[in-house]
Amino acid sequence: MSDFGLWYVARDFPGTGAPDELFLAPEQSSSSTVGSPSDVYSLGMAYLVMRFGLEAARDAAATGVIPEGLGDRRKLVERCLQASPLARYGSAIDLGKAFSPSPSPGRDACDEADCPICAAKARLERAAGTKRERESSRPTSHNLVSFAWLLVAALAVATLLVWWIALR
Repeated sequence: MSDFGLWYVARDFPGTGAPDELFLAPEQSSSSTVGSPSDVYSLGMAYLVMRFGLEAARDAAATGVIPEGLGDRRKLVERCLQASPLARYGSAIDLGKAFSPSPSPGRDACDEADCPICAAKARLERAAGTKRERESSRPTSHNLVSFAWLLVAALAVATLLVWWIALR
């Protein structure tokens, strides 16, 4: 996931450079089946790198001990980094749902102080004005489909660019 498949290129073409195996799930280095739980492992490692730095993430991968300071998210990260793919979240969507704070009863959204995503959303809404000013004349489903295709095209171009650079 995090290396756009370059690990497989480096494995099959040794002259292209050594990849960083920190983000690879245990099943990726063996002949086991690789699926969406492998991406969950990579996301868990990426979270540790962003939160604590590269050396702390390397230590966590080597020893299996996750650094202190995650609070209630510690169990989520531990589940992401399980050796067995069946013990991890089934997909990145399941992981995202687990990471998202649940709204309290009687509240439609989480508190800005508790959730950086909600705080950013509130800032954007305040900067853009009312919701009616931002709505498009096209239906929302059409906007989502257009955005999804744009995202797929951007990822395809990025992947092709990375492969082109790697095989050059």
